[in-house]
Amino acid sequence: MFFRWKDYADDHRTKVMRLTADEFIRRFLLHVLPKRFVRIRHYGLLAGRNVGTKLARCRQLLGVPDTEQPVERAWLDRLQQEIGRDPTCCPRCQGPLTRQPLEATTTAPAPMPRAVAPWCGVDSS
Repeated sequence: MFFRWKDYADDHRTKVMRLTADEFIRRFLLHVLPKRFVRIRHYGLLAGRNVGTKLARCRQLLGVPDTEQPVERAWLDRLQQEIGRDPTCCPRCQGPLTRQPLEATTTAPAPMPRAVAPWCGVDSS
């Protein structure tokens, strides 16, 4: 019996393998779960919900110092630091900015309107 498979270690090349039918079925059934079993990728300490809490608790119990990773700031925080003001506030009246929807057209889309606070008296067109 011949079948094709992709060898990711060899630059994702497609290869052909020859196996007996018994060996092919044996290898295939290694991937089949028994009834009522569910395949999960991460569980325990590395589960998405537990990474922050359980892993820190394990470090505490083992007496390992917690290695603080620098938290990457959100892009709005980085932009605020770069321009020196809050990018979500109107530069004229400091009110909150709102997005104005584009008008539906059948031709080319209209240019994106500037977002300004509706009460500051700035024409956004």
